[in-house]
Amino acid sequence: MGTALVLGLLALKPEGAPAAPGITNVRVVSERIERYGLCEIALDVQGEFSNPFDPREIAVDAEFRGPGGVTRAVPGFLYQDCTRELGADGVERITPQGAPGWRVRFCPTEAGEWEATVTATDRTDTTTSQPVRFTAAPSESHGFLRRSPDSRYFQYEDGTPVSLIGLNIAWSSKGGTYEFDPWLTESGKAGINLARIWLQWNQYLSIETKQSRSGRYDLCNAWRMDHVLQTARESGVHVLFCCDSPEPYQQEHYWLGKLTSKPWTDSCPHNVANGGPLNTPEEFYTTEEGHRLIRQRLRYITARWGYETNIFCWELWNELNCFPGWTKLIPEIVAWHKEMAAEVRRWDPNQHLITTSFGNAYGDDTIWQVPELDFVQSHLYGFRSIGSVYPEVTNAMHERYGRPHIVGEFGPRMEELAKLPEWDPKGVNLRVGIWSTMLSGGGSSALTWCWDFYVHKLGLYSVYTPLAKFCEGIPWPTAGLQPAEVK
Repeated sequence: MGTALVLGLLALKPEGAPAAPGITNVRVVSERIERYGLCEIALDVQGEFSNPFDPREIAVDAEFRGPGGVTRAVPGFLYQDCTRELGADGVERITPQGAPGWRVRFCPTEAGEWEATVTATDRTDTTTSQPVRFTAAPSESHGFLRRSPDSRYFQYEDGTPVSLIGLNIAWSSKGGTYEFDPWLTESGKAGINLARIWLQWNQYLSIETKQSRSGRYDLCNAWRMDHVLQTARESGVHVLFCCDSPEPYQQEHYWLGKLTSKPWTDSCPHNVANGGPLNTPEEFYTTEEGHRLIRQRLRYITARWGYETNIFCWELWNELNCFPGWTKLIPEIVAWHKEMAAEVRRWDPNQHLITTSFGNAYGDDTIWQVPELDFVQSHLYGFRSIGSVYPEVTNAMHERYGRPHIVGEFGPRMEELAKLPEWDPKGVNLRVGIWSTMLSGGGSSALTWCWDFYVHKLGLYSVYTPLAKFCEGIPWPTAGLQPAEVK
């Protein structure tokens, strides 16, 4: 799309340039800034680096100072403005606009006067900008989502309770962001306020691909994620942000019983055969270079999207039990989660919640015992007695780990997915799944996997509305709710 060429030109150091990197044209580009809103700063950086995504070569960081002496540190990131168009063939096309440039995104958590300075550090030296100033106006935002004191539910930063009612909206097909638009807006209208969205293993949102190359990111897809998150925010939908998934590391990937691809060989950017540094998938967990690549990507993720109050949490890994040979790597996986959670908290000044997931009910106890994981999840497929099984799993997981529990995916058995619209056109399974988990102490309603060909195609968003209305105003953490048996 022309982006790689521009990046190559951007990285060249002009002849005779000083050893230290240069920072110019620092300016606040947000039109109106509110407490818990967005302050976006644009700037130009000159220096000697070949990979603008690698902080060992060039690291842009900002320090914000606000009312009462509060300080916050935020990393910067490379940004490319884009436009989108939906072709007559139904394919979304993204066109870069202008040259890439650097951005810093910050969420002011206090109203009042703020000041920011930006630094750029390359292999030779560090340069600091002159300060820029802005004012954050008061707002009615409740802030970021946190665990409630009772460790069963969630609430906003100011203590306001929340009823999270959601579904998966993991990826799109050829329509790209144009498909997310109605999914998210219709969800919001129906009272749905949580969507689980994937970054990687997602053709139209993945930022690190074989085409971008290992350790470099697709800025057009990152722009797409900007658009998706903005649409979610405007629709009143929080995002369970899934950072990674094991499919790229699988030798063979099957969907609905059929071999669909050989991702490790054909498309994984980290495979040495595709220009990456890893000889085997296991080296993702067992080598420093495998860890470094994810630390780098997490820095970019938190820099670009960490300001968002409507991001519910960072899910480090989707269904990690689908990673090749994972049972032999449990000590390494535990260490990886501790390291990456610490890395996210290092770069995310807003301390979003952190979790991971397994493709089954109970996962692995050793991994769920990692204290850095703020809540636990189950993915439940094929259970006929949803109304009894889901509450049983929810309460067992909460009692075992003392943390909120979410059914992050549910549906029929994989081989039955395609038949779901025919078998249950009125969404009875949805109704039972969301009510049974919400009323049995779940941190949210269960999240169906079948959003596109089922909920959207059959117009089943309305199934969620009665639950949303029922939950209005319920102070879950303080209501003193107790289990009740009905005979």
